Amino acid sequence: MTSVPGRHIVVAGIDVFRHKNLNKTRSLRVHGIRFTVLVMERSEDSARTAMDEPNVRVVTCGGRFTRLRALWALAVTLVTQRVDLIEIYPESVISLWFYTLARLFRRPVVVVARGMEHRIAEGRTRGVRLAALGLVYRGASVVVYNELYMKDVLSGLGATRLEFLPNSIALPPQVDRSGRIGCRFLYLNSMKAFRHPETAVAAFMQLAQEFPPDTAQLRVVGLRAQRGFEGNSERERRLWELTRGGGGQVELLPWTSDIQQHLEWGDVFLLPAEIVFLNYALLEAMGSGMPAIIQRTDGSSLIIDHGLDGMIVGSSEAEWLHAMRASVASPVERCRQGARARRKIAQQFSSEASAVKWSEIYDRMTGRTDSEGVPS
Repeated sequence: MTSVPGRHIVVAGIDVFRHKNLNKTRSLRVHGIRFTVLVMERSEDSARTAMDEPNVRVVTCGGRFTRLRALWALAVTLVTQRVDLIEIYPESVISLWFYTLARLFRRPVVVVARGMEHRIAEGRTRGVRLAALGLVYRGASVVVYNELYMKDVLSGLGATRLEFLPNSIALPPQVDRSGRIGCRFLYLNSMKAFRHPETAVAAFMQLAQEFPPDTAQLRVVGLRAQRGFEGNSERERRLWELTRGGGGQVELLPWTSDIQQHLEWGDVFLLPAEIVFLNYALLEAMGSGMPAIIQRTDGSSLIIDHGLDGMIVGSSEAEWLHAMRASVASPVERCRQGARARRKIAQQFSSEASAVKWSEIYDRMTGRTDSEGVPS
């Protein structure tokens, strides 16, 4: 399905235009869709990211009075240009102002659940902010969500027009891992509360006692700071304690957006977490040809076929140790699983496949006509 040429969508509510956003806008270019993206950062990093993209214009709104600048940029764009739809990534009260302005100009609103809904589920979002988010979710033309847990949260806030659209990626380069000696385990994610790297680390420290240093290695990427720096959380200090005596077999590194170097290093991706579907780093790892070991939870079987392209295990250290031991012992099967993982990402979770679904959503919301405003 091809969209009506010249669709113009304004994106509001994101802090930084990242490469994962670029994957989406780039894949939608062939569908005749262009974007004006209002970012809340002070620097010009987002503008540089989108510099060579013919269908993306970034407006930097950071600095003094960031929220007012963002609202003003949206108003100016609505007045001076043809805008078919507003796409809002909600986080705070400013989302309600974006929504109100869009409705004043009678434009349809697509709300994209941005991943902070777990804070609502945990009761950490309250008061005015929660009330404002509820109004935005309830009033949106459609709310698009990409994590299974979000459905109950959004429904609980009164959202009725929901659409599930999982994350997707541009397929990364395939990494040749054949012929490697040993097994390199990789945790590549932030330290959010619903993730439990300490489980995998504790299991690995037991594994390390069974194999020589060149046979099993672990790299954890996602700390806020190097050891000893201000900013290490209690959890990170716990990881340093767990890995004491690990020698060269364990690396604990700060987060970086340059993940390709780590994908090329790793052999097996680890995701001990209560939310695994669909983690961007997991998709990138599988797309590179790396099998994954993930925690058994809602949606885990939607991304991993146990024993075919990875493994699904429980939350105990013993189960993680067993799975990691099997990975070390079976390098040939590990490579086979990695090849299947890459095929799955290419077929089910590619940017191109997702772009078709996004295009269909935009077409429905705008009525696939050249008329302005909300379709009757």
